[in-house]
Amino acid sequence: NQSLVKATVKSLISDGSLPPTAKNLIVTTPRTSHIYFLPKIHKINKPGRPIVSACSCPTELISSYLDSVMLPIVKSLPTYIKDTNHALSIFNDFRFPDNSSKFLFTMDVKSLYTVIPNAEGLRALRHYFDLRPVLEPSTSTLLRLAELVLTLNCFSFGDRYFKQINGVAMGTKMGPSYANLFVGYIEHLIFQQYTGPKPEFFGRYIDDCIGATSCSRVELDSFISYVNSFHPALEFTWDISDKSVTFLDISVSITDDHL
Repeated sequence: NQSLVKATVKSLISDGSLPPTAKNLIVTTPRTSHIYFLPKIHKINKPGRPIVSACSCPTELISSYLDSVMLPIVKSLPTYIKDTNHALSIFNDFRFPDNSSKFLFTMDVKSLYTVIPNAEGLRALRHYFDLRPVLEPSTSTLLRLAELVLTLNCFSFGDRYFKQINGVAMGTKMGPSYANLFVGYIEHLIFQQYTGPKPEFFGRYIDDCIGATSCSRVELDSFISYVNSFHPALEFTWDISDKSVTFLDISVSITDDHL
């Protein structure tokens, strides 16, 4: 892994795709990542959330650099929610149309980080990288670096070694931004192609979505069904509440799973 990272970065510097300072993307004393588990204390039986500690792994600095490129794009997504305070600010400004049905709903992507197909995740990155006002470094250069992070993903557990062959490691620096952009790209396609009534509000905190609509329950069920069947890698759980439940009642649920 380290030799491939060094060879790739040096090649990109040599052909002018990256500046000479990009040599700082090479970790000088690399080590293998290792996996550990954090208990989800808010869930039954406290299942473990797998975290891959990528500190000093060969792609640590590349992942951090890519995150600095991706994060401003993530913040520009129309569904972006930063945190609970940001969500409450958005909810405070939202108003339902008068004399209409009123439904609030939440949706949660199952195991998002590990189910993203690498090829389709890179396609989503290409879409957003191409929209940058300044295409430097080039999209192809950034995608080559992202490919390193996604494919050179080995880790240890005890005295055994494994390689994650799909998705992004939960623990690498660019992981949240990468997952955000992939789902953001899918959302873009959904809202572009869906012909039925769409929610007046739809926001997302990484893999937790929250929405509000004045359409009928049948129309809302149709929208959720369309979203849930749109991409084979993305499976959602969801909950629907009528107008007697407020945004404040359910806002905490969009972030508590990530604390």
